[in-house]
Formats: sequence, C-alpha cells, structure tokens
Amino acid sequence: MGNGSQKQRPGNYKEPQLPEGQLEVRISVYNLNGIGFLGAHHSACVVNGKEYTFGGCDRGTGVFYIQPESATQYTFRERIIMGNTTKSVAQIEEISAKLARSRKWQGQSYDLYANNCNHFADACAAFLVGRSIPDHILHLPERLLATPLGAVLRPLLEQVND
Repeated sequence: MGNGSQKQRPGNYKEPQLPEGQLEVRISVYNLNGIGFLGAHHSACVVNGKEYTFGGCDRGTGVFYIQPESATQYTFRERIIMGNTTKSVAQIEEISAKLARSRKWQGQSYDLYANNCNHFADACAAFLVGRSIPDHILHLPERLLATPLGAVLRPLLEQVND
C-alpha cells in the first residue's frame, strides 16, 4: 500500500515481496514531449525488472527493453499496477522473443494510431495478467482524431508518424 501513496518519481519504486512463483506486472506511463499537451502517452510493460516496449525503426524488431522508468526521451508520469503473474521468467523471455520476431511488432509496422507502444503494452498485459491497460491510454489516438481538433492536427501527427 505504501507505494500508492509515495510520489511517483521514476525509479522511486520498491518491488513488493510476493510469494514464490509470482511476479508483479505494471505499466509505466510517460508523457510524450512536444505533444504531451494533447494528453498523449507512451507506455511500457514492466515485469521481472525489465520495461518492455515497442517503437518504430527502419529495420528489424521494434521490441526492446530498458531499466524500468528510465525512458529519457519522455517524461515519466505514473506507474499502474496491473496485478501479479504466475508466468515463469522463462515463459516471459520466450513470449518476449516471440513478439520480437512477429511481423506485427517489427519496427516498420509501427503506426501512431493503430500499432504503437500502447498496443504492445496492452498485448503484454493481456498475456501476463489477462487484463487490458486503461482505456484512456490505449485508445487516445483514435479519440483525439475523432474530434475537430484531431482533424486539424492529423497532418502534423502523420508527419511525426512517418
């Protein structure tokens, strides 16, 4: 309970002591620098001391991991505890490698609206704990584009996506 009342600063988190065979799963949420005023977020799935995420690149996989809460190109916003998993470390590494090889998560498959880091974090959370990440993070791009402001901003956002 103490982690929920602490100010959420990057890296200011102590993993809970869990029963043998359980690992906590959480989502790191960041504000996007430059367009954060739109409420846009970057998210990543944290399990077993690794923050797994997805991003666009010219070739190869877009799946990678970093130390939790250390993405320097964004501003850390919050952590969301998704629950615990009983998946083994070996199973987590296996699914991570499988996702990294899949066509959907290749860097060139990145799409700001339809296949982004939030979709990847959601897929990881679904596998690990059987739950989706919060809707306001997962579906923000579609909601934004459905507004009059979104229609005006779409050309600018598409430049960012390319």
